[in-house]
Amino acid sequence: SERQLIVLTHDQPFFEHLSRRAPAWRRLEFTSWSHASGPRTTLYETRDILQHARERLDRGDIHDAAARARRALEELLQEVCEALWAPLPFRRGQANDKREIGELLKGLRRTLKERAKLQLESIEPLLKNLEADVGAALNVAVHASRDRPGGSDVRAALERIAALDDTWSCPECRTRVWHRGNPDAGRCKCGKSTFPPVRLLTAP
Repeated sequence: SERQLIVLTHDQPFFEHLSRRAPAWRRLEFTSWSHASGPRTTLYETRDILQHARERLDRGDIHDAAARARRALEELLQEVCEALWAPLPFRRGQANDKREIGELLKGLRRTLKERAKLQLESIEPLLKNLEADVGAALNVAVHASRDRPGGSDVRAALERIAALDDTWSCPECRTRVWHRGNPDAGRCKCGKSTFPPVRLLTAP
């Protein structure tokens, strides 16, 4: 109980073997690492990043809150595009792991246009507002100038990111709608939410 053992490996067969031999151990897969942002893993942490951004904003650190909010949006869009197999251009190495928000939004719109057009129409106003947030409230360069936006702009952006995050979570079981199935027909863990969303027909 007073010791911690950390095993780092690039050997996938060894990793899988050790995972079977020690199922209680915590497993964490890194996809890349950089001096600027540290490690990136196969787990997406949008909600944690949003919470940290809110905490920084409550302390009055608008610059850091905006930077974290932008990262949360990137994290969310990467998760959605990966889960729905959005058509994004392939890049070799670490550049393939971190993409620009505009590139991710383009891939998401294209995917929804082909597979869930009604859903795209319903969230398009939210996506446009988030694009405006990226250019203003979440623009770190703007915060370094004299005319930087106030905390209310960043807080509003945080709420919009959270709203987009909720779009992909089942209100009942809080799991993602692509938990089961495939990019063309996903379903949450409890089965009450699906992708594409099913419009319920009510009796006249």
